[in-house]
Amino acid sequence: MSETNTAMTEEERNQLYRHMADSFIHVANQHAEQQDAFMVSSAFLYAAARFSAFATAVQAKTLENYTADREPAIDYFTAELRRMLGENMDDYQRVFQPQQPEQPATTMVHKYTPPQKPASDDDERLLSYDHLVKK
Repeated sequence: MSETNTAMTEEERNQLYRHMADSFIHVANQHAEQQDAFMVSSAFLYAAARFSAFATAVQAKTLENYTADREPAIDYFTAELRRMLGENMDDYQRVFQPQQPEQPATTMVHKYTPPQKPASDDDERLLSYDHLVKK
């Protein structure tokens, strides 16, 4: 943690945390204007995983420490993603508004217009990694 962060109050750290998260979400929303939201979400997860591995390495300082920290870091980040995802799914559930014909789906949290194609039982609800990354 930098000296700047240690001098902050808990409220200031929380405000900075929310500001940074909002800035990342803003970039994701810009991408979602051109790309499928699940593609953007998958890229966002990949970026978070990549940066989390980097942050773990920086904190470890040595390969021995990094190797020792690997599994605890994976457990930590996995648990945090599960917790945060659950909280945000709950938030969206509270404000969820079903899509009306010829109107975009809208919530108080985020605006997203799904692709205009008829739903099919064969459509995957979530995209797989193999589907997103062409080999």
